[in-house]
Amino acid sequence: MPRENGEGFDAVVVGGGIQGLTFALEAGRQGRRVLLLEAGAFGGGSTAASYGIVHGGFRYWQSMDLPRLIRSRLEQAWFLRHFPGLVRPLRCVMPFYGHERSKPGLFATAAVLDRLGSALARNAAPELPVPRLLRRAEVLETAPWLSGDGVRGGGCWHDVEIADYPGLLAALVAQARAAGAVLIDNMAVRRVLPDPRGGVGGVEAADAASGESRRFEAPVVVNCAGAGLDAVARGAHAAAPRFFQPVPAFNLHLEAAATLGAAFAVGRGKRFFVRPSAEGIFAGTFYGARDVKGWVGALDTAAPGLGLGSARVLRVVEGVVPQGREALEPASRDVILDHGASGGPRGLFSVSGVKLTTARWLSARAIGRIWGGGAARVSRPAGALVDAKA
Repeated sequence: MPRENGEGFDAVVVGGGIQGLTFALEAGRQGRRVLLLEAGAFGGGSTAASYGIVHGGFRYWQSMDLPRLIRSRLEQAWFLRHFPGLVRPLRCVMPFYGHERSKPGLFATAAVLDRLGSALARNAAPELPVPRLLRRAEVLETAPWLSGDGVRGGGCWHDVEIADYPGLLAALVAQARAAGAVLIDNMAVRRVLPDPRGGVGGVEAADAASGESRRFEAPVVVNCAGAGLDAVARGAHAAAPRFFQPVPAFNLHLEAAATLGAAFAVGRGKRFFVRPSAEGIFAGTFYGARDVKGWVGALDTAAPGLGLGSARVLRVVEGVVPQGREALEPASRDVILDHGASGGPRGLFSVSGVKLTTARWLSARAIGRIWGGGAARVSRPAGALVDAKA
């Protein structure tokens, strides 16, 4: 079996979205020789269709999930430090309505606890403004279109948004290559190849332009194929658990008369997230059938002052996410599946993350599972290291 550039690899990574790219980056930094193959353009699948928020986990105070919040805060800080100008702080506002009597108190408590989270992550987290309560006048100063909606006040926090998707992807590709990974786009993996001892021997792939078939040798194959996770896994392991079922998801670019001065979580009961974009308003994420008219109507009901009922839909950005416990419900937890431990070939692993923010953390955790130790050290600047327990 020929080897790329005459060299052997420790692993072939299938898929060049955020999960595959961060896996190649972290593996390279830890001295592993990896080859990443992407069927199309790097980051051209579900990664490009994401809502574009690198969130710090403020919402996890609702469930008191402190470990997940700290992970999110640390990884958000990593994006801010490594990609200045490509990501930037985003002011977020949640209006409180008259019937939501408990909301201000709950938000104030979460804001106090969030300072604890910031202190625990202080070695790695750049300063963002602390969450705080807003008076009604402060909310309406930013969002006069809320004046007729019975708003009584609000809460404000800051997250991070991706300002330049192509630039961020190009920077991740460059960093992974600088770490020693070999990355090839427009190279579609057709099948995982077995070896005679019951493990994997590499992959067979096809060049998208020429159709030429190529074989790449490695004792480990890491399936980070996003929407193609299940197909890759079942092509190598017919009895593979169906841990990934695709749930359709989409975001909407809308033209609207109102100008957003921040991102907003709007609506009574069910909240919808809208944020400013160069085109107008970016709204999402919506799950299930591509009922654009229905979701635009729901947005108009949630925030009638924005006038979205008559807004022109400029673009629909579609992708898929992993399914959770219920049909059309997005997964809430990451997955690392060792197929060799469930009757499949040794050396085949599938990695599925549910958040762009913590993709790198999940990659480091998977590296620990694959190459021993059960835990991975996430590389950080200035010696700020964190254990990612398996």
